[in-house]
Amino acid sequence: MSREIKSVDEIYKLLHVTIKVGRLILQSGGEVFRVEDTIERMCSSFSNLDGVEVLCMKTSVSVTLVFEGIPYTQVAREKSPSTKLEVIDMINSFSRNFVNKEMSLDQAYKEVTKIDKTKDFPKWFLGLCTGFVGAFFTILFGGPIIDFIPAFFVGFLGFFVVNKAPKFHVPEFMVQLLAGIMTAGLAVAFVKLGLAKDLDMIVIGCLMPYVPGMAITNAIRDILSGDTMTGLMSIAQAIFIAVGLAFGAGMVLALYL
Repeated sequence: MSREIKSVDEIYKLLHVTIKVGRLILQSGGEVFRVEDTIERMCSSFSNLDGVEVLCMKTSVSVTLVFEGIPYTQVAREKSPSTKLEVIDMINSFSRNFVNKEMSLDQAYKEVTKIDKTKDFPKWFLGLCTGFVGAFFTILFGGPIIDFIPAFFVGFLGFFVVNKAPKFHVPEFMVQLLAGIMTAGLAVAFVKLGLAKDLDMIVIGCLMPYVPGMAITNAIRDILSGDTMTGLMSIAQAIFIAVGLAFGAGMVLALYL
């Protein structure tokens, strides 16, 4: 559906909408090429724009629209990305509706703002999920079935301790270090109390929720789609996360053994 921008005011409205869309995708763990493709498709639905340039990096997105020969630019940064696949799904549906249906810019901004206000899952629910993931991985890796419940509590308790760290402005590397320390420390405590048997499998299983698998996958997809710099930055970040986890758990196990 072809539409036209009628004024400079509408240019600014379109910039606000597209920047918000790009920031939400980055914030939710989306790939760089997804941000650029989504914004370009939204802007290309207006036939009288002279040009559209979108530049997205690991933590920032810039949109430039050329209208009547004059460029208009807006930049946004997102320093604390997480994983919110439901938000990415909602943004995908919104962008398709924006391109294919008659949706005003004011209505689009309201829709994006509504998506931005989507509530996260409760912390207790995320803690339960982390506990179950750690417990099932423990069994999957060969741990005895009796270690299922101890592994669950290691993952559950570790999540709440690690989740509090960012509120005190702890650097990302230190958060991952703390995750390794807490996981290994709790596992050692359960083994020493005689409530668990296989220390190694509990530690490995309960560290799995913190392993940056999605970050590595997105990094490879970004590299394959031509965004080499962003992909390498993501891989470097994933390596630091893995090192932090390994170093934290290694310190505790070294002291115990």
